[in-house]
Amino acid sequence: MTRKIFYLLILTLPVAHLLQGQNRFIVEPYIQHVTDTSFHVLCETAEISRPIAFLAVAEHNTLKANFKQVEQESKNGLLHKVTFNGLKTGEQYVYRIATIAGRDTLWGPISRYAVPDFHRQPVVCTVIGDTQNSPEMWGHFSEMIAQERPTFLLHVGDMIQYGPNKDDWTDEFFYPARDLFRFYPLYPVLGNHEGNSAFYYQYFDLPEPKWFYTQKKGNTLFIFVNTNMDILPGSKQYRMLENALASSDVQWKIALHHHPVYVSSGYYNLVEQKTITGDPNTTQLRSLYETYGVDLVFNGHIHNYERTMPIYQGQIDTEKGVTYITTGGGGGKLDEAAISRTWFMAETKSRHHYIKIKIWDNTLSLEAIDSTGLAFDRWEKVKDRTWLTTPLIECDSFSFMEKTKVIVRNPNPNSTLVVQANGTYQLTTSEEMQVTLNETTILTAFVKNNAGVESRPSTRTFSKLTLMPAQKKARKTKIKAEYYEGFYTVLPDFDKLKPLKTFMTDTLSLDVIQPRVENHWAARFQGKFTVPETKIYRFLLESYDGSRLLVDGKEIINNDGMHYEIRMDNYVALEKGEHTFEVQYFDFTRRETLRLWMNPIYSDLIEFNEYLR
Repeated sequence: MTRKIFYLLILTLPVAHLLQGQNRFIVEPYIQHVTDTSFHVLCETAEISRPIAFLAVAEHNTLKANFKQVEQESKNGLLHKVTFNGLKTGEQYVYRIATIAGRDTLWGPISRYAVPDFHRQPVVCTVIGDTQNSPEMWGHFSEMIAQERPTFLLHVGDMIQYGPNKDDWTDEFFYPARDLFRFYPLYPVLGNHEGNSAFYYQYFDLPEPKWFYTQKKGNTLFIFVNTNMDILPGSKQYRMLENALASSDVQWKIALHHHPVYVSSGYYNLVEQKTITGDPNTTQLRSLYETYGVDLVFNGHIHNYERTMPIYQGQIDTEKGVTYITTGGGGGKLDEAAISRTWFMAETKSRHHYIKIKIWDNTLSLEAIDSTGLAFDRWEKVKDRTWLTTPLIECDSFSFMEKTKVIVRNPNPNSTLVVQANGTYQLTTSEEMQVTLNETTILTAFVKNNAGVESRPSTRTFSKLTLMPAQKKARKTKIKAEYYEGFYTVLPDFDKLKPLKTFMTDTLSLDVIQPRVENHWAARFQGKFTVPETKIYRFLLESYDGSRLLVDGKEIINNDGMHYEIRMDNYVALEKGEHTFEVQYFDFTRRETLRLWMNPIYSDLIEFNEYLR
């Protein structure tokens, strides 16, 4: 070590020691959880401290705000939340946060917030997605978005690169947008890069359960969906989404989630392959959105911009159609736009961008704006209030062994509910109709009034299942796992192949297939599992690439083909006792994924391995 470097270290040590004792913001104060009468402000500090909050009504002809301290719970910590209550819509307020750690007081900036009065002003917001791994571009867009003076902000996921990494949240997401978030609340959804990160739940003060929630702003309902999670029709989240859509009669409905329902590019398509026109895990949302009159769906995931034509029942329909917008250009590396124009494409561009939305009365308009400030796409929809709300179909179970009770609810006053089941029509002017089904039935319901206006129909299939009897109980055996190698693009006929290796295991897991080649291999698992009660069970199979599930020799789920992680489910009536299973799988390339869940219908799914214990 040279003498010069030695003296430099000696001089800097006291300064570093002093800095360790000083408090600072890890995340500067930002607005969350806005209502008509209140809002929250959150922040994070480096030292354990206690927050204090100050609020003033903005006034004319004053050089200094008349701050008054707002009562808060005296709670020390690193993460802080303060609440401002008793506010009035349309009023402008000035707030400031401070934290006290011993004798050290850390002051946040003076910020302003006006509680929007959507009876007198339009809904103005911005949408952005996939800002991960690009704090410079995200900071640039934050400055541009602030100039739009939105009432709130929307993010369609992949805010950061890696969910478990705290620095991604604090340094690459919150810090570049610190002067945006202190004025305007953000409503995000989870993307695949966040996963189910604890930091998402820590930093965002949203309605429970946070991975799914709604916000009503003026005459618009915004619904935030987590497409990382199970969203198939038998899932809890699907029922939450349907109930939220069915129970709202607002003028405009807008859904947001990370993965696309319709998109023309980005899904690992080779030139030789037919284009995948949407995420296979979200296709079931198409009919749901169409049934309940959703106007706009925003997603990210694909790093470009695309707006579809209005789509209804697989056709362009400018009156009933749902418009889907991919807005994944918030800063991540851009994906190329589609080589060929799909039938539903209206506009596409491969450029970084955000979207500005304005909603007033019966008119919704938007602009897609790139990083230079150029509005490269514009769209407008005008919708008069002449529709009836679609009835909601509820039931004990849409898969049953003997019978099921169905309740159809009509939310429209002064109207007639029409229910059709297997060719038979029933009408009532009551708010609901009860129907008992004892056979497989396709049930359709709609509402009409004296003016001849009809709602969109709601259709559901109810399936009567045959009970699969338990197998004769035998001595407990392990699971047999067979390993094969080959250039598979679909599942092979395993009965015609000889395995290279055979493993005996206690769990259904690809980890037991060791050693194995990196790509181009297959496996077959065969064994027994035990169900504790005679019930209808839901199975959910996820794989990358293809897979297949058989129970008692009968195919239950066919998830075959070359694809990334796709989930498929089905329902089986099982008698209490032992049953056989077979799971087939092949890997073409990239990562290997095979997961199986099950549980009684409408119960939270658990790992299939729990039924092997």
